[in-house]
Amino acid sequence: IRLSQLYYLGYGVEKNLDTARKVLESVDYPQHPYYYYWAAKLLITMFGNQQAKSIEYHLQKSADMGYVVAQSTLSSLYSSGTLLQENPKLSFEYAKRAASQGSVDDIVKVACFYLKGYGIARSRSNAKYLLEIAAKEGNTKAKNLLMLKNLLRNTQSPPFLQSKFFGEVQGP
Repeated sequence: IRLSQLYYLGYGVEKNLDTARKVLESVDYPQHPYYYYWAAKLLITMFGNQQAKSIEYHLQKSADMGYVVAQSTLSSLYSSGTLLQENPKLSFEYAKRAASQGSVDDIVKVACFYLKGYGIARSRSNAKYLLEIAAKEGNTKAKNLLMLKNLLRNTQSPPFLQSKFFGEVQGP
C-alpha cells in the first residue's frame, strides 16, 4: 500500500498514477481497511464519477471494517451528492459510526444533522448534548454553535444558518 502511495505522490519516484494502481492491485491479501480506503482515493483521483460504484464499494468495505476516515468520507459524499447519490440516512449512519469512535468533527456533523433533521428525526436535545461533548474536546465549531444557539434562544435564526445542516437554530 505504501509503495502505491509513493507512486501516487511522487515521493522518491516519478509520480505515476497507473503504476500506483498496478502496485495496489498486486497486493496479495487486501483484507485491511486502509487498503480499501486507499483504493477508493486512487479511483477518485484517476476516474472521478466514472467509477462511482467502485469507489462506493471500496469506501463501504473500509468503513464496515471500522476505518473512521472512510466512514467520515462516505458521510460527506452521501450528504453532498457530488460523487455518490445524496442519501441523508446513509450520511447520518456513517457520521454516527465515525462519531462513536471518537471523531470530534463527526460528532459535530451528527449534531448538525439532528438540528436539521437530516437523515434522522430532528432533536435539539440530542444536538445540544453532542455539541457539548465536542465543545469539551475543544472543537471551535461546536463552541460557536452552542454560543450562537444561546444568543438566538428566542429569535429566528439568520438565513446563513438555514442550510442543509443547521436548520432553524432556536431555543429548546
